Amino acid sequence: MVRILILGLMGIAVCFVAMPFVITSQALDEHGITIPARIYHKSEYIKVTYSGWERLRDATIEYTVPESGGVSFFDIYPNEQQYDSIHVQQAVEVRYLLHRDVPNVPMAGFLWEVHALPVVRLTGTQNTSKFKSLLTPGVALAGEVLGALAALFIVWRITRWRLFAWATGTGVALGVGLLVWQEFPRRTQAPSMGVRRGSAHVKSLHRINKILDGRRTRGIEADQPVDVVGLEFVPEGRTEAVVAVDLIDRGSVPGLKEQATVAIQYEAGYPRRAYIDGARRTFPEKNFSGALLQGVLSLAVLIGAIALAQGIGKAFKRLAR
Repeated sequence: MVRILILGLMGIAVCFVAMPFVITSQALDEHGITIPARIYHKSEYIKVTYSGWERLRDATIEYTVPESGGVSFFDIYPNEQQYDSIHVQQAVEVRYLLHRDVPNVPMAGFLWEVHALPVVRLTGTQNTSKFKSLLTPGVALAGEVLGALAALFIVWRITRWRLFAWATGTGVALGVGLLVWQEFPRRTQAPSMGVRRGSAHVKSLHRINKILDGRRTRGIEADQPVDVVGLEFVPEGRTEAVVAVDLIDRGSVPGLKEQATVAIQYEAGYPRRAYIDGARRTFPEKNFSGALLQGVLSLAVLIGAIALAQGIGKAFKRLAR
């Protein structure tokens, strides 16, 4: 009963906090006015977290606040197609909710003062929230695997069928293995169709020294350290730069550093698929085999320690008799 009461109070608290945001977003759709704006800035960059990486994009929109006449800004997080379709200084339209039309609900006044409410939105676009931009294919796959395992476990607990017990155990082993494999750095896809040559400057250079590390795990040293290279260049036939990503063996490109210029190959139809000329990419096999060897050795040491402890215990029993 106490747990139900606590969960109920937590649910009420969440609804109370979310209410001004949801209602204001609905009011923006119903009562917002359309005003002119422009693309002030846009950026594409690479973020590396532990042994994984992701490509992020954002754009800053500049507009004039109707009530005050002052200039204000807000950020959007477009997908790849939307990012390529917008340009700096491009005129756009935004939907704006006047202060007088902000719903009179608890916390709305304070949140409006600190510019936390969703009172402005770029028109004609979707998927511009930061939360949606973080839903990468890897995150989606992890969610699908965990959801499938949870469903399988629930069915097993309800039916108590031995077949589901085996299926659950096998699924957990495969799911854990898949999630672990997702943490291993892998090669980016090589350019294969309409390959062209050019040059790019190294916009970012990140190092991966450990595999399977995280906030609560120290991970293992990579047998082959990896460089995550962000390559910025203007493809042939375009006027704006794109950022490609290439994962390579560290040390395979002499003198590699940020702002250096490197020769590349890229796909004409999809220029974000690019490789640095002359770079080696043997790290997936080396790191996987190294991690597998360390796992086998650790398991052997553990089994040996258990066997040694059991042998010492039996020896003490003989001495006691």
